[in-house]
Amino acid sequence: MRSIVISLFVIFMVACSNGAVSEAQLQVDETSYNVNIPEHTSYEILSIWQNESMSLDSLIVNYGHRESSEPNLEIAELADFEYVYGGYDGEPEINLEIHVSPTTPTHSEEVSIGGHYVEATQFGEDIENVSHHFPHGDYFYSIYYLGDEVTVEDAEAFTKQVLDEDVE
Repeated sequence: MRSIVISLFVIFMVACSNGAVSEAQLQVDETSYNVNIPEHTSYEILSIWQNESMSLDSLIVNYGHRESSEPNLEIAELADFEYVYGGYDGEPEINLEIHVSPTTPTHSEEVSIGGHYVEATQFGEDIENVSHHFPHGDYFYSIYYLGDEVTVEDAEAFTKQVLDEDVE
């Protein structure tokens, strides 16, 4: 009996941990973007915003550690962008931007990640942060790794995960 309860608890926890991304994906599916929002093994989705401007249409996904269990609706009200999902309190560690038009970073170098070529840049006060920019499917991706705890290896692994994902 105890093993059944433990097994059910594990299944419940896995289902709950995947629920946030599933709900986020459902909300993104309601937008004009035909993209899959990748899960991250270390961070949860804090928010997803849609920026529809004349200069740069984009979908912005922020990943980090949630500091609240419920979205902060005041964040959505204050934003200049259209709220799509979340609005959870927390410090963003990764910022994934999906653009309709090409973006070209300055001072970048071409690097290979998992057999895919991307433009990589370093930024921040001490040039300790990295970003990756690449076309994928019908969109152009920019991933900014903001947090101090995000290593170069972690950044490359997440970028490879995004690049390896099937596009529709």
